[in-house]
Amino acid sequence: MTTTNQSWLTSDEQERGVRRNRALTEAMKVTNKSPGEPVFSVFIVATADEADIPQMYDVEIRSLIDDVNTCACPDFDKNGLGTCKHVEKVLLDLRRTKAGRAALKNGGVSPCLEVCVQQPERQPIVVIPDSTAEAARSWITRFIDARHQLRSPWEATLPVFLREFRNAEPDIAAQIRVSSAIYHLASAVERRRRLQQSRNDEALKPFDLTYVPNNAVAVIAARPSAILARPEMKPLEKTFIKLTSQFGLPIEQVEQIIAAPTMSESRRQHRGPLPAFGGTIIRLHKPHDVGKLAQKTVPNAQEAQHAGQVYFKNDAGLAYFMPNKQTLVFDIEADLKRMIEAGKADGSNLSWAKAWKHVQHSHIAIAVDHESFR
Repeated sequence: MTTTNQSWLTSDEQERGVRRNRALTEAMKVTNKSPGEPVFSVFIVATADEADIPQMYDVEIRSLIDDVNTCACPDFDKNGLGTCKHVEKVLLDLRRTKAGRAALKNGGVSPCLEVCVQQPERQPIVVIPDSTAEAARSWITRFIDARHQLRSPWEATLPVFLREFRNAEPDIAAQIRVSSAIYHLASAVERRRRLQQSRNDEALKPFDLTYVPNNAVAVIAARPSAILARPEMKPLEKTFIKLTSQFGLPIEQVEQIIAAPTMSESRRQHRGPLPAFGGTIIRLHKPHDVGKLAQKTVPNAQEAQHAGQVYFKNDAGLAYFMPNKQTLVFDIEADLKRMIEAGKADGSNLSWAKAWKHVQHSHIAIAVDHESFR
């Protein structure tokens, strides 16, 4: 006795029989949504539940002989049989029609290449009839394995297939029918992906505000390597590469970039070149020769000291500070001194530090001190 649902005390065939009997005895109205295709189409089955509340479900018919049809009802979703009373009702009605009987004589399967969800595995499968044209067969082969399932891992193959299907030549697309269950499955996969990404985001270290001076009028923080690991962030790739290339750094090595512009008097009076984003803090994933990186931005620098720390400055008034082998801080010299002083705190003394906690695990975060612009 084969039992798909382990909570049953009956066999799968007995459970199918129950549903066939209900299709024979219960009142249901069947309407073809695409009358131009009398058999292998989508049908609306209207019935009523135990409270006599009308219920309507879409039934997709792609075979009169195999369990590859689908229904949107809860029983079909849960039972793993590949059928339900709504599917059985449509099949019962079709077998009584002239078109249905003709379809059975011709093999009883859809002439289309059908992409649907296999039960009980709940995985995408492709049904390829013998009549499928070679062009369509060749097109779909890119996405399936020898068992006609989407290539493993199917969760990655599915969105690629759907994207390519949307862009397929009309004569190819006309030979392929994609089940609505496939689109629902793709949505579920995307939700799981986003949930996992959200969990990954929560695992990111908080942005480190150490060295952000308390006179900063804004803070712009980003995680270049984490951002570019997300496909939807690819449009930002050129921007980050341009930003990190001035330091001679591969972007995947940069954990955090934090810019903290100020409106200090020393900045207004500075006559030399100014860092584009104000005081900047770069943090790397692993130890690196940050001294070499700094020399690209602040050339010909000489050693100096402030607040017990060693920093480097040049004649143009630019300066940098290396608190460790993974961190580089640079700005004009006067403002860099304030950043060195701010290093004694972890940013918790900033007036907006409490609000910052809401975004400290984000990929990009911006804080602006409106009071500074009044």
